[in-house]
Amino acid sequence: MHAYLFAYVSILIHTTYYSSVQIRARNAGGCSLLSHPLYFRTAKAHTDIVSNLSVVVHNATESMPFAQMAHVEWQPPKMPNGVVHSYQLRLEYNITVEEGSAVSSYVSCSASLVTGSR
Repeated sequence: MHAYLFAYVSILIHTTYYSSVQIRARNAGGCSLLSHPLYFRTAKAHTDIVSNLSVVVHNATESMPFAQMAHVEWQPPKMPNGVVHSYQLRLEYNITVEEGSAVSSYVSCSASLVTGSR
């Protein structure tokens, strides 16, 4: 047997509620005892956006003349809607070199940072 129950309440994603679902059987003779309560957690969903994103670019040095490094910082999402197990960083930029004729090159790279929580 199964049934769908619809409750019009505002609930949060990926949250354990200490509300319960219980059921009892009924016939002409009366009702049974209530079943053991079943506690539930709502489903996960996509995470909210990160905040306070900042980037500081460090220019090339004598020891690394062709390298630039970007230091990226951010705050975790206020509403993670589940456990955040990684972040994906993506860097995209255009390089235009003008020597005689213009040459344009598009560069894209990404990296995943695993947080250790699964």
